[in-house]
Amino acid sequence: MYASYVDETDYACAVQGGTIAAEDAAQISNQHNASHLLAGDIAGLGQCWAFQEQARVIIKLSRPLLITAVTYEHIARDMLPDAEALRSAPRSFRIAALPDINIDPLNTDTLNADTLPAPIWLGNYTFDWKKEPRQRFVMAEEMSAPASHVMMSVRDNCGNKQYTCVYRLRVHGIPQDFEKVI
Repeated sequence: MYASYVDETDYACAVQGGTIAAEDAAQISNQHNASHLLAGDIAGLGQCWAFQEQARVIIKLSRPLLITAVTYEHIARDMLPDAEALRSAPRSFRIAALPDINIDPLNTDTLNADTLPAPIWLGNYTFDWKKEPRQRFVMAEEMSAPASHVMMSVRDNCGNKQYTCVYRLRVHGIPQDFEKVI
């Protein structure tokens, strides 16, 4: 399920303090790393996290929160050389919350299932490349406790057999220290 973009705080954005904690991908080059996911705006064609096959990334949020939605934004059609270039967009992906964890970015086993705490899977989502490039996805599962990290697992893309380009991921939610007003 996705909805049109609304102006919400992005707790993954680098300007807000979000950082890449770990990534697991067969990257195309060092220039196409996961740090592009946290940029404020999409700078242009190729300014993305580009990889072959499936990939995972863990983002340390600017503050612990109950994740309520994510917004995935792909590059706009008018910035692409042709419609075929849209096929590099991620198609299906999963979002998980991770409790407060310590990740050593220099440790290559960081994303090993034996070293990570059990993820709290919040849902499986599908980006529709034929619709708007910015799509908001409401979490399918509610969280009972805040998380300091979010994990995105990209399963496949929209048809490009060589690589996937992931441009921008925004994470929205209720900060841990926020009191709900009823």
